[in-house]
Amino acid sequence: MSAEPAPNGSGRNMHAATVLQFRAAPRPRLPRSERTPVPPPPADPGAPLDPQEQLAAVVEHVFASLNRTLTDEPTAEAYVTTLRVVTNLFDGALAQGVVDGKAHRTLTGMLEGLQGVPGTLAPGTRG
Repeated sequence: MSAEPAPNGSGRNMHAATVLQFRAAPRPRLPRSERTPVPPPPADPGAPLDPQEQLAAVVEHVFASLNRTLTDEPTAEAYVTTLRVVTNLFDGALAQGVVDGKAHRTLTGMLEGLQGVPGTLAPGTRG
């Protein structure tokens, strides 16, 4: 982050002002050949996907549209950490009476399913 004096106003009303750059420089996009590949389809493409595999496919599709994959360890860790933060948010909502027990169980159950997505995409690598 940089702070540089910059003119503010014009003519006699000119004052120095500090300009702060809050945006980080954009990350360079990798050529398609260097991006993390999307995991291969299941061994038996004709076999129906179970609900967890369907959820994993939907979530991975979203990440793939952003040139990311949850088979990438740092991406998966950030994803699971974010879901844990949201779980804590829901725990706080329950404690404050914002949601009732039934809504809390439903919401945290959904998050548990989402937390399992990286392990579904790369079996045996995460728990």
